[in-house]
Amino acid sequence: MNSTDLTSWLKESQRENAPLLPRFLACLRQKIRPTWGRIEVPALERASLTTFEQNNVSLSGYDASLLPDYVHMPLLQGVIAQDGGISLFVRVLARVLDMLACIEGYVMARPAAWLSEEILPQGWGLTRAARGVLWHKAHVHAGVIKDYTVISPTQWHLETGGMMERIVASLPSGEEGRLAVQVLLCALNPCVPVTIIRD
Repeated sequence: MNSTDLTSWLKESQRENAPLLPRFLACLRQKIRPTWGRIEVPALERASLTTFEQNNVSLSGYDASLLPDYVHMPLLQGVIAQDGGISLFVRVLARVLDMLACIEGYVMARPAAWLSEEILPQGWGLTRAARGVLWHKAHVHAGVIKDYTVISPTQWHLETGGMMERIVASLPSGEEGRLAVQVLLCALNPCVPVTIIRD
């Protein structure tokens, strides 16, 4: 499917008894502006992890979500071109594509090559989890685990100055902003409880 096919498919949402998924996406397409949540965030890479480990720098500033696995697809490329960048709608589409891939039992994603490298630094474990890149790091001394760290996609994204904060800062205020934040939470699916307080 490309972006033209998507537009045609979303028109089906206007039919009586239209399927739920096109109705849901069409509703989002109408309510979520293409400029909302559009920030430039580089995908997490092995070099990012190495720099963090060696220098203990901030976790912020990287996209550890599943979006980088799907961004190559013609559908997302077309919507990114229409929206002028990676919008909230693009992030929701990536989550929907991942969900459909799981249901259908096939892989549409293209996980970053560095995740599957056989040779990793000692004590490292990397995998693509439901929310994105999951990193395990263990320090072993004399056969005993002295330190064990798990850094989840949620940690990367919720770090001060991280992707979540930057996207929220780019959103409008009021009821529109409240809706946009709820869509962002659906797209990133952080594994922590979140409460949106009305201002």
